[in-house]
Amino acid sequence: MPSVLLVDSDREMLEEMRQACLSDRWHTVAVNSGRAALDVTARHSVKVALVSMELVDTDGVYLIAKLRNLYPGINFIVVTSDYREETEREARKAEILTYLTKPLDHRLLRRVVQRAVEEREEK
Repeated sequence: MPSVLLVDSDREMLEEMRQACLSDRWHTVAVNSGRAALDVTARHSVKVALVSMELVDTDGVYLIAKLRNLYPGINFIVVTSDYREETEREARKAEILTYLTKPLDHRLLRRVVQRAVEEREEK
């Protein structure tokens, strides 16, 4: 079963994303730091990662670059409360699948994750 990794330093947001992403088609793993994301990805078959731009121990773009280098098959979705265009441009340079702003629309989030998992399964 593929894994969906959720990475956000805000524990309430992490739980909100976890609830929105629950499915019997994939395993959801939620962590609150970049370091924990690297550890989990080494142990799970992560196909999709939702990464916050604002993390306690690193920034989202750096974490995406590091994970992409180690595990090139992951689809990345960025979630952020930063609405600046330059932040979105920076995230898109990391070749993300989707850029979502907080507060999150749960139905949209679930559709985006489902599409990302299905795309990975096709490859």
